[in-house]
Amino acid sequence: MDGSLVQQYFGKYLLQLDLGFKETGFFSRFLNVHYSPDSLEKRLKTIEHLGLTRSIINEIGHIQNLKELDKRLQNAWAELRFVDQIHREGFKDIHKFTEVADFTATQNSNAYAFQVTRINKSLNDEIVNRNPPEKRSGSAYGTLDAIHTRLDNPLSFYFWNALENKNNKFGKWKERPFIRCIVIVSSDEALQDPMIRHMSCQQISRSAASLVHRNFEELIWLPDLSNGAWFKFPDDPKSTLCMADWKDDPTHSYHLDEMYIHRRTVDLTEF
Repeated sequence: MDGSLVQQYFGKYLLQLDLGFKETGFFSRFLNVHYSPDSLEKRLKTIEHLGLTRSIINEIGHIQNLKELDKRLQNAWAELRFVDQIHREGFKDIHKFTEVADFTATQNSNAYAFQVTRINKSLNDEIVNRNPPEKRSGSAYGTLDAIHTRLDNPLSFYFWNALENKNNKFGKWKERPFIRCIVIVSSDEALQDPMIRHMSCQQISRSAASLVHRNFEELIWLPDLSNGAWFKFPDDPKSTLCMADWKDDPTHSYHLDEMYIHRRTVDLTEF
């Protein structure tokens, strides 16, 4: 891909990871989970005119430690994923920020501040850690009670640290008026199961409601390459709004038009 944006922005890091693998056998999660050259090239082309890619890539820095480099590449991928998403959502004036928030942007005259975080851990590890041996199955099959008994607690812990950490950081955000929004990017394939996805949305909502002081008004969860789930949190937790667009229907026109977004309200009281 000589001359491509992937080569321009990621070329030296890809070479470093390739050499690292040959010398040490280092397994790069960025290459094996996130990196798809054609998809990344397409995304970079979509957002290139925004002028944000270089500032995101610059945060990777000059890292010799392969594990740390891999982590920073995944973080950069998550931010590029996010910028692509809100660009398609119609946000304007997207700026990279350096203190408290990662980005600011506007939509329909509303000013937003975003914090982006990536969850790298495995849901299966949480299932093993939070359940007795006889309940360490991540399957979404069985009775509803059995599924919730096995998965509710692990799902809650899966999201909790990211949510709590970003909530605490937003407590330092003094700019007004801004809508503060946490963005959670994850890549665990288990979370793409429709039922587990729905249960995850329930746990995100419950976790937000359990915070003693909630310092954000909205949250976006991007678990795959769909448009994900967008939460809006009013003062009354019972009125939390969750709007999702999973792009599950292969016959729908949105598979031909990637700019198409059609969110539907998710009833979090179901299941």
